[in-house]
Amino acid sequence: LILRISRSLEEARKSKYPSNLASDMKLVFGRALNEDLYEQAKRLWETLRDLVKMQHEVGLSRNGLELESDLRMMVKDKVKSATKAMSREWDVRDFPKAQRELDKVDGMVKILGGFVEMDEEAVKASLRGEVKAELDESIKRARSQLMNITKLYLPDLAREIMQISRIMHHLTTYADLSKEYLKDLLNIVQGSPSGGSVLFKLGRLLEAGKVGDQPADRGIGREIVDTFAHFKDVRTLNFNERTAAAKKSLDEALEDFHAYHHAGDTWEDQASTLSSKERLQKGHAIYKEVFDNLFEEWHHGNLTEGGLADKAKAIVRELPKNISTDYWPSALRTKVPELLAMTNLQYCIYHSGASFIHFEKAVKDGELEEEVSTSNVLKKAHEIQVISQLHLLAYDSPGNQTSLKSRLMQIRTGEGSSLSNMLAVLGLRVRVITISNDLASRDFK
Repeated sequence: LILRISRSLEEARKSKYPSNLASDMKLVFGRALNEDLYEQAKRLWETLRDLVKMQHEVGLSRNGLELESDLRMMVKDKVKSATKAMSREWDVRDFPKAQRELDKVDGMVKILGGFVEMDEEAVKASLRGEVKAELDESIKRARSQLMNITKLYLPDLAREIMQISRIMHHLTTYADLSKEYLKDLLNIVQGSPSGGSVLFKLGRLLEAGKVGDQPADRGIGREIVDTFAHFKDVRTLNFNERTAAAKKSLDEALEDFHAYHHAGDTWEDQASTLSSKERLQKGHAIYKEVFDNLFEEWHHGNLTEGGLADKAKAIVRELPKNISTDYWPSALRTKVPELLAMTNLQYCIYHSGASFIHFEKAVKDGELEEEVSTSNVLKKAHEIQVISQLHLLAYDSPGNQTSLKSRLMQIRTGEGSSLSNMLAVLGLRVRVITISNDLASRDFK
C-alpha cells in the first residue's frame, strides 16, 4: 500500500486523472481485518487521515471522510460477525473458539477504538449472562447430587467440576467469575456429610486425569488440584507417594550427601568423612526416636500442640544463654536432633494433623479404600531434609564450640520452613527472602 500511495502521488502530479487509491485502501484494510491484523489496520487508518489533508494531490477519487465512514462500517460489521461467531461457539460449548472470538472484539476495541465507537462491555455482557446461567445450572445439579450422599455417583459430580473448570481455563474473559463458582461448589462439597472424603476422592480422580474426555481435561484437572486449597491433602499425598517411590535408604542418602567447606582457595568435602557421616547417622537415629514417640503420644491424645511447644521451651531454657550464629556451643549441638524433631512435628501436626485423623477415621468407616496410606497425608520432613538440617545446625561438627556463619544449604522448594521454625525457637532472627509477595506474607505469618 505504501508503494501504491507513492505511485499515486507521483501520478497525480503528472496527470489530471484521479487514481483508484480509495478502492485499494478499502481492499487492504478489509484484508487486515479479516486476518485479525488490527495494528496494521490502525496504521492504514492513520495513513488515510494524513492523505485526507492532501486528497487532491494524492488522487483520492472520493471524499476522504466518506472513505473513513466506509472503514468504520467495515469494523462494526467485523464486530457483529465476531459476536455472532462467539454465540455459535458457545452454543456448541466450544469454549476455546468462543474465547478467540471474544479476543477479536477485545483487540479491535483496544487498537481501533480511537476511530470507531464500540461497546465491548455489551458484547461481553451478552455472553456473560449465558455463562452465568450455565454455572448456576452446574451448582444446582451438584447440590441435588449431594442431597443424598449415600447414593452419590462421584463421576457425575466430577463432571460438574470439570465443566466449570473448562470455562475457567478456556474462557479466560470469565475466569474470575467461574473461579468463584468453582470455589463455592467445592465449599458446598466440603460442608456436606463426608465432604472431606468426597473431596479427596475427587482430587485423586482429577489428578489422575480420569475426569473428562477432551484433550485438555487432564491438564485442567491437575491445575484445579494445584490451585484450590480444598485439595491440599491430595497434593501432600501425591508428593509423599512420588518421594516414597524414589526413596533411598539412610546409607544411600548419606552417600549422596555432600557438604563443602571453603577455606581460602580450597574446598573440603566435610560431610564425606567417616566421622561426619557417623555423627549424622547418630543424630538421625535420635531425631527419629523422639519424633516417632511424640507423634504416638499426640496420636493417642496424650499430647497437645501446646504441650509439645512446652517440651521444646523446657529444653531451650536449659541451654547456654546468648546463643548466636557466632556462639554455637556443643551443649546446644547435642540437643539439635531432639529440638529439630519437636519443631518438625509441630509443623507436621499444624499443617496435616487434622487431615491424618480425618482420613484414618474415613478408612476405618469404609469411606476410603484401605490401600490409601493415611500416613502419606502427613507433612513430614524426609531423611535427606533431616540430614541437611542436622549438618546446617553443625550437629556433625567436632569441637566444643563452632559458628553457623557462612552456611548455605540447597534444598527443594518448600522444604525450608521447618528449619526456620527451629532457629526461631532458639530466639534467632530468621530472614526469609523470596520472589513472591504471597509467599513472603505466608512465611512471615
